[in-house]
Amino acid sequence: MELSELAARQKRLKFFSRILPHSLSDSRLKERAAELLNSYRNLLAKVWETQSITEDDRLKLLSLERELEELTEAARLNEHSYIPTE
Repeated sequence: MELSELAARQKRLKFFSRILPHSLSDSRLKERAAELLNSYRNLLAKVWETQSITEDDRLKLLSLERELEELTEAARLNEHSYIPTE
């Protein structure tokens, strides 16, 4: 993995870590987000330490990113789903 690609993934981790814990109201979704963030963080650390990435690791990173993006989208939709009643 190129250093620039790893840096981009670390920025995504930072983004997800800042947004998800505060944006999700459902406790099950918060727990799932924490699990995904932990797995993503650990996998990035492994890649950094070994300075190489296997195809399995690359696919796992993509899968984790996809799930984190889905949670982010769910949080965004939930935030805008409030309709005031007067």
